[in-house]
Amino acid sequence: LRSLGPYDHLKHCYRYCFADVQRNVATLRHAVTPEVYRAMFRLSSFEAHDLEATLNIIRAGGWKAKAWLKDKIEGNKFALPALYFQKSLIPADIWRACPTTTNSNEQAHQNINQDGTNLSVLGGIMHGRDYNDCMEASININNLYGIHT
Repeated sequence: LRSLGPYDHLKHCYRYCFADVQRNVATLRHAVTPEVYRAMFRLSSFEAHDLEATLNIIRAGGWKAKAWLKDKIEGNKFALPALYFQKSLIPADIWRACPTTTNSNEQAHQNINQDGTNLSVLGGIMHGRDYNDCMEASININNLYGIHT
């Protein structure tokens, strides 16, 4: 595991939330053809298909489709493996068993945000310090590896 780079680690454990993918692709629905729209969704599938043909359909779909795809391939080097099982290093049984949305994670995130209310002054300062430590670690990871956490 120590020999793996950060993107290789992500290929073993990170998967995009399908609800987020669906929402983001839906914003492009009226900017691309139905064929391109379907191709974008094909990238977030378990089933194997002709990946190059799918990528070519998206590339030919206009500048918004090209920009969307460029972000998935170049901008976030872990995005395509996080969308498309065939590029991921997550075992098939784990990929299938994982929930396709992060709604429980979103709820946990909201609960964490609520922890900072109604604290004493000292508690608020400590909570702020923890937040700052997390943000500093996130910025360092972004600066070192280009990964937004």
